[in-house]
Amino acid sequence: MKKYIIEMDPSQIKNFGLNYQQIFEEFDYLEGKKLLKLDFENNRKFLVLDIHLKPGKRLMSSYADGNFKILEVFRSERFIHTCLVSLNFSETVFAVDNYNRDMFSLFDDIIFDLPFFGNKFKFTFSLMTENQYFDLFCTQLQKYGKIKLISVQKPNQSSEDLLDALTPRQRDAILVAKELGYYEFPRKMNAGQIAKYMNITKSTLVEHLRKAENALIKQILIGL
Repeated sequence: MKKYIIEMDPSQIKNFGLNYQQIFEEFDYLEGKKLLKLDFENNRKFLVLDIHLKPGKRLMSSYADGNFKILEVFRSERFIHTCLVSLNFSETVFAVDNYNRDMFSLFDDIIFDLPFFGNKFKFTFSLMTENQYFDLFCTQLQKYGKIKLISVQKPNQSSEDLLDALTPRQRDAILVAKELGYYEFPRKMNAGQIAKYMNITKSTLVEHLRKAENALIKQILIGL
């Protein structure tokens, strides 16, 4: 498995569901902090971003005709706001309608990663996968704009290595639970509330969390 960092020119991106030029009239840059969930069924991506506003601009609840929504602001320091964001990708390479069954299954073999960064001049995102799946992904991506640069790296030894031991559903469950305060004391949200937020049953969420926790503990305690 390799890590691929893809860079594109926002001015050259077309039919991508988001007007990046319009967004960067308001923002100096966006920097991803955590990718929480790719909801293919509803064509939405949930992530935590640092949003650096241009001087004189105020943070609004949505941008780009509602395709970029700020769900919650976690922290604000002058021009930088750390936010939970929902992105609509119904018109993009990620959209369910763009795939037959075989192509849609491609995303079972791709792990989206950081860095994720965007400004007026470049849009960068990352993923980890095998060569053959990356080639298929790029074939689709090129329909929406020119790929300016591809950097190929070995995955870093980091917390991402621990998360690699999880299935996509386990990873989604534990990252969302952590972000919503499930592991804080006292808990900010319980399992039932998080399950409702994720549109799954409480028993399904608890099962994903228990399996994820067991897998992470085994990874941490390897060799002990």
